[in-house]
Amino acid sequence: MALGPEQIGAVPRPLPIFLEGRALVLAPPVAQELGLRAGQVIELVSALVDGRARLLYGDRALQVSGQAPFPPGDRRSFRLRSTPQGLALDPVSAPSRGAPGPAPSAIPGAPGAPLFSGLFRQLAAPSLTLAQQAQRMDGLFALSEKGPPEAQLALPRPSLRDLDGSVLRASLLQSGLFLEAQLAARRPVSPMDLKRALLRVGQLAPANSDLARVTGEVLSGLERAQAEGVVATQRQDVNLAWVLTLRDGPAVALELQREQAERRGAAPLWVVHAATTLDSLGPLWMRTRFSLDGKVGFTLWAPKPGTAELARGEEAGLQGELAALQLRLESFAVHAHPRQDRP
Repeated sequence: MALGPEQIGAVPRPLPIFLEGRALVLAPPVAQELGLRAGQVIELVSALVDGRARLLYGDRALQVSGQAPFPPGDRRSFRLRSTPQGLALDPVSAPSRGAPGPAPSAIPGAPGAPLFSGLFRQLAAPSLTLAQQAQRMDGLFALSEKGPPEAQLALPRPSLRDLDGSVLRASLLQSGLFLEAQLAARRPVSPMDLKRALLRVGQLAPANSDLARVTGEVLSGLERAQAEGVVATQRQDVNLAWVLTLRDGPAVALELQREQAERRGAAPLWVVHAATTLDSLGPLWMRTRFSLDGKVGFTLWAPKPGTAELARGEEAGLQGELAALQLRLESFAVHAHPRQDRP
């Protein structure tokens, strides 16, 4: 539930990684934005994005100075180490040239090399930010409602008043992320499945229309989220991204992630990223980090003038609401600028 942010109408700030000829080093502001700490082990994917070398941390593209440190498509693990210049990324285990490991197809349950190659191509492609994903989904519904009846999405959208855990669960199950898995298991696919609806609309929408174009763009983004979910599953991790659409409010883009705990044997941490744009409050990005022992960390980015100040006055109310659920607000931060850890 990477990693953010979304800047609307602003030039994205680069996230530099300095090579220094030895270990990669993350500048302190970048590490802080990403929530990284010394001792953590993270995985990076090397990719060429628009002809430029990038290291991908989830869907966060970290700019590399010079050549990519390993071939595009490769995934490597690094342990973070504190240095005066920032967090150094030390390779956990470099591949051995003399004794190569088994091919992906020889690993039980792992997809073969061609499949991984296709997945990494999708992961290396430029992706929409969370806020853009939400706006595009709202645009798709608006175009669909103006199109011919047979090409309308015709999917139910809950009201803001209806939001609860069961509604969020239903939105995830109907998000289209699991269409192929349901088909492979010979399970009937719900008519409310988003990917099923997108495929139908894409076939029925007038050729070269805005509806056909936006439907294809949303479908491409959904398939990217599916690819990221498959790769995360191979790492025995979780990364699920979808958009919750509402009939009486703007759509909300959501991403659910599972973080490994810093201490060996401790329970994993869960992180939910969310982004939306409200007429009264402007663009909003949220990151909620919680553990199974009831500790919650909340961060909000609210760049519209006055919104951050308004949000800071709600800390006590949020603390009380969480306490009623037997949860403890461990940290609360509000930033009066766009979230910048996801270019």
